[in-house]
Amino acid sequence: MIDSAITIDSLHPLTPAGGGHRFFQLRGKREKYFLILFLLLSGLNAFTQVYPYQQGFQSEPAGSVPGGWGGDALVYLNHGNNYSKALAGKINSIFTDQNAITPLLGPLTAHSMLVFYYRVVDQYIYPSTGTTYYAGDSLNTQITVNGATYQTVLSITDSNHTPNLNFKQQKVYIGQFAGDAVHIQFAFHFGGTGGGYYVDIDSMAVYDDPQAAINNVEEDMGLKIYPNPCKAGNGCTLSLDNAYMAHSVLEVFDALGKKVYTGAALKSPLSDLGAGIYFLKLTSQDKTLTRKVVVQ
Repeated sequence: MIDSAITIDSLHPLTPAGGGHRFFQLRGKREKYFLILFLLLSGLNAFTQVYPYQQGFQSEPAGSVPGGWGGDALVYLNHGNNYSKALAGKINSIFTDQNAITPLLGPLTAHSMLVFYYRVVDQYIYPSTGTTYYAGDSLNTQITVNGATYQTVLSITDSNHTPNLNFKQQKVYIGQFAGDAVHIQFAFHFGGTGGGYYVDIDSMAVYDDPQAAINNVEEDMGLKIYPNPCKAGNGCTLSLDNAYMAHSVLEVFDALGKKVYTGAALKSPLSDLGAGIYFLKLTSQDKTLTRKVVVQ
């Protein structure tokens, strides 16, 4: 048991010769326990929810992870629009994977939209050449509601990336996570072909766009899920535009991230699901969508 009478004053300060920073000498087991608890409680501020949210990276120190973020992608000088600062993943045959994870954002709404700008630039003659993505290269934008399982909401690969030195805007409708507080991850991966490159991310924001659901119809491939919530045993109905239906693959994950179904979207498994929250990942051609379904 931790003695409640112990205070921070009971940690004895030591000042090095010549002044400078003060250090604490821990003179007992209980004091060590207290310090651990104190640090843990102090760290809870890092998980404060924010919404709406924007990050332009200009006030962040170069060579560091943005404040409140996780991962190993860093802020770099001259990597942003008009040679300002930006977040960047430095990807090559040695550092094949990097990521950047936002603070906790939310709760999201039915009109939530994620917007960011990206480009892929050659690492060795930066910033003169926009770089081609080869097979296996990817920038995946992912969302987690539990801090452990990530659902991909946008995948940029060799099939849909166009080399360009200019930044390209990406808008992703994320209203399917309405009511949830989420972390957003940018995951950079090197596929093993070609030279190294930077993936620059600039001017990222999450906010309400009243037209979000309307403007996203084309990206959603005409996907409709109804009713949602649905009742266990009855299930929901999925419908897609005909152009996508025959070539779609549906994956269903439970709230813990366990895959409970993989198959054609034509054969909806939702009538077999018990009560709970599920995530439907639909892949067709070069598009990937994730939607939340509640079974009551």
